[in-house]
Amino acid sequence: MIVVQQVEGILLVPLIVGRALRLHPAVVLIAVTVGGLTAGIAGAIVAVRLTAGVYQIVKTVAATRPTQPNPPAAPEPGATNRSRISAPSIDPPS
Repeated sequence: MIVVQQVEGILLVPLIVGRALRLHPAVVLIAVTVGGLTAGIAGAIVAVRLTAGVYQIVKTVAATRPTQPNPPAAPEPGATNRSRISAPSIDPPS
């Protein structure tokens, strides 16, 4: 009976919860372990949900972020670049 519970806790639960929350089973196992070590049973319960929430936020931000910045606009053909203003050259008195 103990072997069945161990197999269920180590293999089946992370697989089922991971599929439901779209997380890798190893991530579920690590989240439960870290949550359990830091805050006990309540931490283990909250850790998986917190991990799934953070994952969704990161995924959403990454999807809405542009992959490359917009390149500068090319100048029109024949247009002069008037943004460069050079100072007149002044010859020193001799």
